[in-house]
Amino acid sequence: MTRLARFGSAALTIVAGIVCATVASGIALEAIGIFVILIGFLALLMFVYLEVGLSEDRERDRGPP
Repeated sequence: MTRLARFGSAALTIVAGIVCATVASGIALEAIGIFVILIGFLALLMFVYLEVGLSEDRERDRGPP
């Protein structure tokens, strides 16, 4: 999965949660929208940590300068 697809899917999840939370007419649907937003931010944070780990692995594979 490419970097753009990972971050794009997390951003799309956040946008879907925002739409669900703002369009919802009941408390339960608003709560579901907020939950989806939180899942999107969690995925975004997870992908940031993954990118940091992968960059450290790439740097270690290059060897000492």
